[in-house]
Amino acid sequence: MIEIDAKAMPSISELRQQMGGIDVIDVPIPYDCIDGFWGAYWRRPEAYLQAEVRNGISFFSNLAHLESGVEQLRADLESGA
Repeated sequence: MIEIDAKAMPSISELRQQMGGIDVIDVPIPYDCIDGFWGAYWRRPEAYLQAEVRNGISFFSNLAHLESGVEQLRADLESGA
């Protein structure tokens, strides 16, 4: 994921060069966040099994083996792994 995002998004140092002084602030994401961005489901991974959830998250469009990953997640959730 980091490699894919690194190709699509500028780094913090690149942003600083382009924009001047910027602050970087960690923003905790609550487990029940109602937004639909990628990190919003960190405690509800079963949401990623839903195509409509994945379709709303651009990161998933860059994955070559998405379906096998979804099936692995399904199996892991079912087994408790």
